[in-house]
Amino acid sequence: MYADIINVILISTLLTPMRLFAGWVFYREVPQLRTLLGSLLTIVGILAAFFIQLWVSGHPEKTMLSPTEGALYSFLARTPYSGEMCILMAILLKTISMLINFHAVRTLPLGAFSVLSMFLGIIFFSFIVILTVGWSHFADIFSPFLWQWMLLYGGVIVGLRTYFKYIGMKYADVSIVVTSSSVVPLVSIFFAYLILGTLPGIAQILGGSLILAGLVLNIASKLKTEEPQKALEEKNYLDFQVIEAKPLKE
Repeated sequence: MYADIINVILISTLLTPMRLFAGWVFYREVPQLRTLLGSLLTIVGILAAFFIQLWVSGHPEKTMLSPTEGALYSFLARTPYSGEMCILMAILLKTISMLINFHAVRTLPLGAFSVLSMFLGIIFFSFIVILTVGWSHFADIFSPFLWQWMLLYGGVIVGLRTYFKYIGMKYADVSIVVTSSSVVPLVSIFFAYLILGTLPGIAQILGGSLILAGLVLNIASKLKTEEPQKALEEKNYLDFQVIEAKPLKE
């Protein structure tokens, strides 16, 4: 059931092409050719990493069942690559969440929307956890050790991340959000090695190279589209200065 951390990072890069596709369908934002090619390379890289791993290692070992786990856990434990499939489902839901957020932050107060979305997220997450691992997951819910770290994590990491994310989405378009999230997989692989000591395998390196090329194309496309816009803004500013400098005819 459990997915390899590097597989999770590589699969999460599908978020970029899915968000671009959603932005084109719902907001009519047409991406540049380089962005499309970069997204295609990302998809090919993920498929290459998956099928090479399947060819080299064969079928994965099944997870041992425990009587204390929930019903959903039993189903997932018997299904090969169920962890990776759950990541794909999470990416799809995150894309839908982005579309809702883009509309909501422009029509609702930021504070009210953040609190409401987080509250509903806690309810749904708790329900899924109970179905997956049972009530035993909440055995240490009143542990002082847990709460001292959760206060730091919730207040600093989750709170500030949520605030800056919604501020950015309020003033940015889909392509900017997608491009800025392109560096997340690279940072994630670095911290996976730093914290967990996990190194990518041959299949993950080959697929990751294609994904990296796709991310570079996405970033290059965004930087190239910004250059003419900045030049046009500078030209308009200079024209305005010239008009102001001209003396008025009497």
